[in-house]
Amino acid sequence: MPLSNRLGMMEGIRAARRIADALLALGLVGWFGAFACNLWLSKLAGPGAEFPLAELQGVALDSEGRIYCGAMAHARVQVYDRAGCFLRGMVR
Repeated sequence: MPLSNRLGMMEGIRAARRIADALLALGLVGWFGAFACNLWLSKLAGPGAEFPLAELQGVALDSEGRIYCGAMAHARVQVYDRAGCFLRGMVR
C-alpha cells in the first residue's frame, strides 16, 4: 500500500477517534445532568407531586393501610392509600 494511502487511513482513524471521544463526553455530561436534574426536581416539586415508581427499595404498610414506597430513583418515599391513590411524597 502506498504511503499516501496509509497516511490518509491514519487521518481517518484519528478523526473517527476524536468523534467517538466527543460523543462519549457528551453522553456522560447528559447522563450526569439528567441525574442531577432529577434529584433537584424531586426536592423542588415538594410533597404534592407524584413521581413514577422506579427502582423501588422497599414497600411498607402502616396500621391504617397506607402504603409507603421507597423510590430510590427520586430520593423520596411516596405514600398511597389502601386503594392505591397517591396521598403525598416525602423527600429526604
